[in-house]
Amino acid sequence: MAIICSNCGGSNYDENDVCLDCGFFVNGLPAGTLLDNRYEIMEALKAGGMGAVYLAFDTRLHQHCAVKEMFNTSTQGGQKDYIIKRFMEEAKLLAGLNHPSIPRVIDYFNTGEDKYYLVMDYIKGKDLYSYIFESGGKGLSEELVLDWSLQVCDVLDYLHTQPRPILHRDLKPSNLILRDSDKRIMLIDFGLARNVNLQSHTQKTVVGTLGYAPMEQYQGHPEPRSDIYSLGATVHFLLVAEESMPFKFPPVRELRPDVSPWMERVIQKSLSLKPENRFSSAEEMYRVLSGELSIDDLIFNPDDVDGFDMTPAPSIREKPSAARGLKASVAVSRTADDPYTGLDSKKIVAMAKGARDKRIVDPLINILLHDPYDENRRSAATSLGEFGDDRAVEPLIQSLKGEEQEHVLTHVAWALGKLGDTKATEALFEFYEKDVSKKVKDSIKSALIEIGSRRQNGEIVRFLFNLIDEDFTEYAHILPDDSSLYFPSLRNLLIETIRDYDRVTVQFHLGLIYYSKGQKNYSLNHFEKAHRWMKEKKQPASLLFIGKIYQEKRELDRAIENFEMAMKLDSSYKETYDLLINAYYDLAREDAKRCLFDDELKGYNKIVDDFPDHIDTPFFHGLIAIKQKNNKEALKYFTEYLEHGSRRYAQEAQEYIKDLQQNIFVKIFSTIKELFKKKDTPEPVKKSRDKRKR
Repeated sequence: MAIICSNCGGSNYDENDVCLDCGFFVNGLPAGTLLDNRYEIMEALKAGGMGAVYLAFDTRLHQHCAVKEMFNTSTQGGQKDYIIKRFMEEAKLLAGLNHPSIPRVIDYFNTGEDKYYLVMDYIKGKDLYSYIFESGGKGLSEELVLDWSLQVCDVLDYLHTQPRPILHRDLKPSNLILRDSDKRIMLIDFGLARNVNLQSHTQKTVVGTLGYAPMEQYQGHPEPRSDIYSLGATVHFLLVAEESMPFKFPPVRELRPDVSPWMERVIQKSLSLKPENRFSSAEEMYRVLSGELSIDDLIFNPDDVDGFDMTPAPSIREKPSAARGLKASVAVSRTADDPYTGLDSKKIVAMAKGARDKRIVDPLINILLHDPYDENRRSAATSLGEFGDDRAVEPLIQSLKGEEQEHVLTHVAWALGKLGDTKATEALFEFYEKDVSKKVKDSIKSALIEIGSRRQNGEIVRFLFNLIDEDFTEYAHILPDDSSLYFPSLRNLLIETIRDYDRVTVQFHLGLIYYSKGQKNYSLNHFEKAHRWMKEKKQPASLLFIGKIYQEKRELDRAIENFEMAMKLDSSYKETYDLLINAYYDLAREDAKRCLFDDELKGYNKIVDDFPDHIDTPFFHGLIAIKQKNNKEALKYFTEYLEHGSRRYAQEAQEYIKDLQQNIFVKIFSTIKELFKKKDTPEPVKKSRDKRKR
C-alpha cells in the first residue's frame, strides 16, 4: 500500500520511514499526539533515518518547544544499546549547559517502545545552509559573516573551557540557526558532542560531516582545535556559497575578490591541516576577528595550506570599524596604576561581578557603548546597575537609544530602574512608544515602577495607569518582587493623581498592589470597596481575589461564599471553577483534621455532584472510593486523573496509587498464605496430636 508524503505528495512504500522523493519523515507522529501527558505534537520539522524533530506545545508551561525523537531501528543488541546510550548522553550533556546561543533542555524521557525523546527550546529561524540558498545561492557579505563568526567563537569558547571540555564535533552551516527574534546565531544538534579528557590519547574513532570535520577527527583524536577547523570550513562556505572537497579549500579571494586578504588569512589559519598551526583556542580566534589581536602576531606556517594570497594583513589601525561594519574593539587605556589597563572586555565584565572598585565603572561604560559583542554589553549594563554609580545614568540612556539587541535592552532598562534616577524617565517614556517587543516593554514598565516608587513621581504613575488594559492583570504581573513600594505614600499619590479614573478602578489597582506584596488585610479592604462600589454589571475579578485571600487566611466558608458569588456573575470564567473546587477540597481536609469524617465525605460528594464534568473530578471520585474501602475503584479513578486531569493534585494522587498498590498486594499475599495454611497444616497437626495421646 502506498503512503503519500505530506511534504511533497510523493508515493512511498509501507516500509519507508523517509520519503524517497524529498527525504521528509513519512511515518511521523500525527498532529495532536500527546507525549508524556504533556507535549502536544503540532508538526514535523525535519527527519532522518534515525529520528525526527517536531514542533510541539508544552501544555504545562504553555509555550512552544522542539521535541527530538530517536527511534531505534537496529536489531543488533550492541548497536542498539550504543544508540540509546549516545542519545541519553546528549540529553545529560545539554542539560548541564547554560549559554544564550545553546538551546535549553527542558526534559527527556522514553515511551518504552524503543523511542526516546529530548525536549528543547524551540528556535524559530533558518539554518545558515538554507539561508544561503534562499538568498539566491550567493556568498554573504564579509561584515555579516564576521559578526556570526564572533558569536560562534564565543559559544565554542564556553564549551571548550568547561571543567570537562566539550567538543561539538559536527559544526557546520546546517547546525547553526539564525534566530528570528533577535538575529542571534544558535548552535544546535549536539548528537556527536562529548566531554573529553584532553590528557587522553585513546579517544574512540568518531566521524563528523565530510568536508567540515578535520583529519584528526577521522583518526579518532578530536580536540578543541577540531571545532575551529569546522568553523573555518563553515566561514569559507558562507563567503563563497560552494562546498569544497574534503581538505581541499580553494582560496576565498579566487571566488570572491571583494573579500579582504585579512579575512582570507584568518580562514587559512583555521583550516590548517595540522592542529598546532590553527588558532590555539576559540578565544584567540575571537580576539583576532574582533581586531584586538593581529594575526601577524601569531606563529603561522604558510606552507601548511597552499593557494592562499599571502599579502601581509593590514595593521589594526589600518582596519577601522567602518571597513568591516562593526564597532571597534574596546581598548581600555587608563592610568598606569589602573588594574584594568589592557584587559579585554570578557575579563573586565567577569571582574565586575561583586566588585566595589569605582575604577571599573569607566571601563564598563566603554564596553556598554562600544563593544561589538552583545553579551559583553549586556553584562556591562547589569554590572553598572548593581554598582549604583550615578556616572552610569547618561551612558545607559545613550545605550537605550542606540541598542538593537532585545536581551541587552532589557538589562539596560533594568539598570536604569535600579539606579532610580528620574533623568531616565523621559527616555524610558519615549522608548516605550517605539516598535519593540513585549519583553522590552515589560522591562521598561518595571524600571518606571522602580523609579516611581522611590521618587514618588506622579508623572510615572499616570503613564503606567494609561498602559493597563481592562482586565487589570498586567499591572500585578509587572510589579517586581524586589520593588521597594512605600504603601501609604503611594496610596495617597494614586488617589491624588488619577482623579480622572473611576474610584472602582483605583481601588482595584490598590488591591492588586497590596496583594502582590503580601499585604492581605490592606488588599482585602480595597477589593471589597471595588466590588461594593461597582454600579453597573458586576464583574467576578474582585470577588475572586477576595475569595483567594480568605482561602489563604484559612477562612474557607467565606472563600467559598465569594467564589460562588463570582460564579453566579459569570459562569464561563474557568478559574472560578478551579478555585471553588480547591476551596471545597481544603474544607473537606479541615473537616478530616477535626475527625468529622462524615462531613469530609460529604465535601467530596458535593464536588462530584456539582462538577461532574470537571477534569479534576476523577481525583475526588478516588477519595470517595477510599473512604468506602473500595481500593480497586480508587486505583482506577486516580489513574484516570493522572492521565487526563490537570495534575493540580498529581503528587497526592501518585502517593494514593502507591499505597493502594501496596495494600492490594499485601491483601493478595495474605489471602494466598491463608489458603496454603488451610490446605497443608491441619492434617499433620492432627496426626501429631494423636501420637501424643497414645
